[in-house]
Amino acid sequence: MKGPLVKQAGRELLREGDLPKIRGAFAQAMIRFNNHMERVPLSPEEMRQFLSFRLDTVWKAKKRSDRWLGRLFNLLTVGDPDYLQMSGARTGEVLALAGYDVPDVLDALTEYHVRRDVVEKAYSNLNRRQGPND
Repeated sequence: MKGPLVKQAGRELLREGDLPKIRGAFAQAMIRFNNHMERVPLSPEEMRQFLSFRLDTVWKAKKRSDRWLGRLFNLLTVGDPDYLQMSGARTGEVLALAGYDVPDVLDALTEYHVRRDVVEKAYSNLNRRQGPND
């Protein structure tokens, strides 16, 4: 598969202080909670579920891309079926699982696109280490 392993999606997750103060303390607390959870590494089983769901989504998108209505649907929902979008924290975990060096420039709260074959390799390596039903 051609193209960069990882490319920046061009958007960031909400950060504390992004919402106007009129949204209140609850919204700010939810942003802090989400940002904290993005930085927490996933357990092997959680990562397996995360990758399984994401890969299933792009495999279906890849099948749909054979028809023009499917390409339009992908454009509106998934984007490029050859890349999976995830946070910088998850991108680092996936690259490490796939056996690649994790760049220091990854920001945990920035969205990145990771090439599908890299994610498939990470998923395969995770299943090989853990066994299919551990």
